Amino acid sequence: MFIGYARTSTVDQVAGLEAQEAALAATRCSKVFREQASSVGQRGQLDAALDFVREGDTLVVTRLDRLARSTADLLGIVAMLERQRVGVARARAEGKYRGRAPTARHKSGRVMTLHAEGRGAAAIAAEVGNEPLERAMI
Repeated sequence: MFIGYARTSTVDQVAGLEAQEAALAATRCSKVFREQASSVGQRGQLDAALDFVREGDTLVVTRLDRLARSTADLLGIVAMLERQRVGVARARAEGKYRGRAPTARHKSGRVMTLHAEGRGAAAIAAEVGNEPLERAMI
C-alpha cells in the first residue's frame, strides 16, 4: 500500500500543498496525511503516517525535504520505523499481530477476470480501485 505525506511550512502555502497532494494522488496513494507545519515544530500528521505504515507499505513524499529537515532527522525517522518493525515481529511471534488485510491479493482474481474480458489497465484500475473488498473478490 502506498501511503502519502504532504507538508508545507506555513498555512499560506496552499498551492504547494495542493500540488503535493495532486502528485501523491497520481501515484495512487491509498491514504494521504497532510499538514501545514514547520519542520522544526511538532508534526502530528507525520507521526500519524509513521504509525499507520505497516511492513510492506511504502511511504511516499514528493521531495525528501517534506519528510526530514536533515540527514540526521531522516536517520531518526528510519530508526523509529526499525523499532516498529521489531515490535511487529515480537507481536507476530506472540500471535498478537494480524496486520492489514492484503487488499491487492484479494483483488487479483477480479483484475485477471477484467483483463481476460479485454479491458485495459486504466479501466481495470478505475473499476477495481474503487470497489469494496467483498466485490473485488468475485
